[in-house]
Amino acid sequence: MKEILLVNDFIKDKNVGALMSTPGHVTKYLINKIDFDKAKVMLEYGPGNGAITKHLLKRMSLDSFLFVF
Repeated sequence: MKEILLVNDFIKDKNVGALMSTPGHVTKYLINKIDFDKAKVMLEYGPGNGAITKHLLKRMSLDSFLFVF
């Protein structure tokens, strides 16, 4: 059901950039590339439904910042 809503948003709004949420294996690949000991300021552009955001929040340190646009 969630995927149908994303497709509908994509058709209605030309500013929507994705047809489906990020698959789990892609999220893990992206997150594993980040050195969370050094990453104190992070930026996520186009969070969609928060699939990647949730993982970033779990892994980042308490003194880090995450900006989501």
